[in-house]
Amino acid sequence: MPVFRKRRARAGAPAEAPKPIRPRPPALADRLARIAAEAAAPEEALELALRAVLEESGAHAGALCLFDPRQAVLRLAVERGLSDEGCRRLRTVRRGDPTTWDMPLHGLMNGRAYLIESAARNRYVPRLVEPAASVRTVACVPLNAGPLPVGSLILVAVAPRSFGERDIRALEPALGHLAGMIEAARRRRRATETAGSVESSAATAGLVAARDRLIADHERLAAELAARTSEVERLGSALDTAAADRARLTADLEGARRTAEQVTPLTAALAEAERARARLAEALGAAAAERSEQARGLATLEAARTEAQQLADRARSELAVARQVAAEAAATTAATAAEQQRQVERLEARLVDAEAAAARRVEAARERERAHERAADETRAALAHERRSREEREASERRLREEREAVERGASDGRAELERAHAAADQAMRAHAAAVADAETVRAELTKTTHVIEALEDEAARAQGEILRLEAELTTADAERSRLEDALAEVRTRLAEAGERHERLERESSRLRRELDHAAAVGRERMAEGAGLAAQLESFAAE
Repeated sequence: MPVFRKRRARAGAPAEAPKPIRPRPPALADRLARIAAEAAAPEEALELALRAVLEESGAHAGALCLFDPRQAVLRLAVERGLSDEGCRRLRTVRRGDPTTWDMPLHGLMNGRAYLIESAARNRYVPRLVEPAASVRTVACVPLNAGPLPVGSLILVAVAPRSFGERDIRALEPALGHLAGMIEAARRRRRATETAGSVESSAATAGLVAARDRLIADHERLAAELAARTSEVERLGSALDTAAADRARLTADLEGARRTAEQVTPLTAALAEAERARARLAEALGAAAAERSEQARGLATLEAARTEAQQLADRARSELAVARQVAAEAAATTAATAAEQQRQVERLEARLVDAEAAAARRVEAARERERAHERAADETRAALAHERRSREEREASERRLREEREAVERGASDGRAELERAHAAADQAMRAHAAAVADAETVRAELTKTTHVIEALEDEAARAQGEILRLEAELTTADAERSRLEDALAEVRTRLAEAGERHERLERESSRLRRELDHAAAVGRERMAEGAGLAAQLESFAAE
């Protein structure tokens, strides 16, 4: 809402030349002067004057409110085109009354003209006309007769018409005539009231004189009458003196009231300027404190940015070292795994060969064992045959002994048979010796076969131990490979964590840069606001 007021001249400063503006034609001022001269009643003159102002300004509606200095209120005198709500809000305007619209009273007390643009969308402006949506601008112009406020002019412009500061300033000469008309109407009202009081005083004085004459006619004491007359004269002179003093005091009081009314806006403006200066000083102090806080924040942000940069550099170096270590560990792991794989393959080949050799040895041992078993069977068969032969020989020997005994007892022809028996016995003995030798040979071969079997069993045990050792080495190699794979996974995890930490540090660094830029922008805005507040303070001090 643009607000403007006339600049007051400084004390002791030369009067400034008025700025050239395009005034309205002087027909309005002449028309108002003619209305003031020709109107029979003040209310009629004010109504005609309001109509002339509305026609000249192009306003759709308007009102003229008169100021009552005794009660400090504005009262609606005349209006044209206002709605019922507008008349109700402007009928009696008091400061702080929520049922009225006190913007005209504020403008009159502050000596400012208020221009309210887009009044239809302003929730503090009542519905002055119907329809309210067509209202473009509302102007509240104070009316002053010299230094004294006398009233306020309200103008309402509807689309497409609108008011500007130039339009209001062009109305100032005519508004002076309007304020003069209001002051003349006030003086006329006061003169009428004074004349009525003088006439009533004269009538009262006549009655007193008649009463005195009646008393003088009926009283018999002329001396008392003379004394009373002299007393009345003395009291009359004293009354005249008191009336003169009262008139002088009334004039002084009126002058003091006018001076107070003049001083009150100045005092209010000075107090407002002092409050504005205090607010500006507080704002400047707050801005300085905020600048220092921003400086500390900038230093903190710079330190944090430096630390984040150092952390990022350290993370990059750690990442490079970790990558190098991971590459070396991967190469070492790959070489170790390849070597272990080759060793495992060699061990597996040796194991296969050992198993094949052990299988061949076991098969040969089993074959020899089967041969020994066959030889043992043959030996047992030979032994059985030898046993049978021995039994047969023993039987033969018994028979031979029996026969020899028989021969010795019987006949000499039995000697040949005895010899044959001895030959058979010798042959049986030789067969027995051969069988015993074969049995010994078989026993030796069996013992040798047993030793071979035991050696093969030992070889098989050693092969089994080698197999177990190779399996243990294979398990160890698998464990080592698992450990190396775990170490490689850990290195990869550390690499991923280092990458995430690097990205997090990059994001933190970007966030710190954005906060630093935002803080710098806020600092610049606050410095600009402080400069604007300082300029306003200088403007208030200049005024």
